[in-house]
Amino acid sequence: MCVSPHSEEFDRSMQKLVDYGLRIARGDTDPRSFLEYAEALWDVRDLQATVAALDRAIDGKSALSRRELTLAYASRSICHLQMGNLSEAEADATASLDVVMRAHPLGLRALIYLYQGKTAAALRDAQEAFRLDPYDWEVRAWRGTILFETGHAAEALEDFNWVIGSGECVRYASEVYLARARAELALGDPQAAEADCSEAIDLDYHEQAHWPFIVKSRVQQAQNAYLVRAQARMALGTIPRALGDCCFAATIAPGDPAVYELRASVYHAIGNVREAVADMIRADVLRRSSAAAEGLVAEAVAA
Repeated sequence: MCVSPHSEEFDRSMQKLVDYGLRIARGDTDPRSFLEYAEALWDVRDLQATVAALDRAIDGKSALSRRELTLAYASRSICHLQMGNLSEAEADATASLDVVMRAHPLGLRALIYLYQGKTAAALRDAQEAFRLDPYDWEVRAWRGTILFETGHAAEALEDFNWVIGSGECVRYASEVYLARARAELALGDPQAAEADCSEAIDLDYHEQAHWPFIVKSRVQQAQNAYLVRAQARMALGTIPRALGDCCFAATIAPGDPAVYELRASVYHAIGNVREAVADMIRADVLRRSSAAAEGLVAEAVAA
């Protein structure tokens, strides 16, 4: 759950955060108390503390119902996914499914598989999750993402259309509009893609202001809407606007080589070879630096 600070749910959630935090501080060891505390911590997106609370709840699993236990594993899986701990996220999603086979954690595991590069497994789980519950909007959004990444743009577009049409995705609608824009662009409709990117950008401003407890990865990927819109505008022939989007993306994520690779294409399209070459060099330097850093991390882990 994610709560707006302008809603009555926010006050109730913060009171729960206070009450259960005090209970636990005073020695309460009931696994259900840790479940309630974890939910309140999740509302404010304190991921590490949420995982710690869920650890305690799951450690006392003999006192939990099967429903409570499957939800605890699924919640911890989501936290690990948002923290980038893919192996732990996969293990918890599987543990949730071992307790009760449900569409939502199955769709979640499909998304985790996608991030791990296990595309066949991702598509298998996504299709089965949809079969179990075709009306879960997150399952449809996740399946759309997986379908698009596995080369099924038309089918992905159907899923994104359904999710947006359902009106149920109010806190992350910007992400679905951007996903639909990618599919539209791949299917040769840059005009629709441009419109959806603009909608995604406008919605993101609202969502970040109205729902402030959003995962940091959204902020870290804010440049992507401008990059996709720049591609759409290149296809539409509005090159100066495409250049503007690339420049805006560069101010958001100056360390993202994809920004400079795309901007180099825009500069090349307008005949500015000097700037195109400069951006290609910059992108190459950034990629080399990133690869070197990853190598150092791998060496440190191996040691």
